[in-house]
Amino acid sequence: MSHVLQHTFRFAWWKMRGFVLRDVRVETSYKFQFVWSFATIFFSIASFYFVAKLVGRDAASATLADYGGDYFAFVVIGLSIARYFDAA
Repeated sequence: MSHVLQHTFRFAWWKMRGFVLRDVRVETSYKFQFVWSFATIFFSIASFYFVAKLVGRDAASATLADYGGDYFAFVVIGLSIARYFDAA
């Protein structure tokens, strides 16, 4: 790799690192919001876990056969993708 390309990658790395550290500092400065965001993730996953237990494997397996038949995994992956696109 040429010296100019190495310098460009190194500069991009330090710039990206600076943005990430700044965002972490901002997020952690609002203590309640930081804790609340993790609490909402925990409670939503817990509620869908119990909904998955109510639905049961047999009822969901026919509908979710293409996705492995596991309702809880289907919901967690779906919510993760939805949160990702919501944040973008």
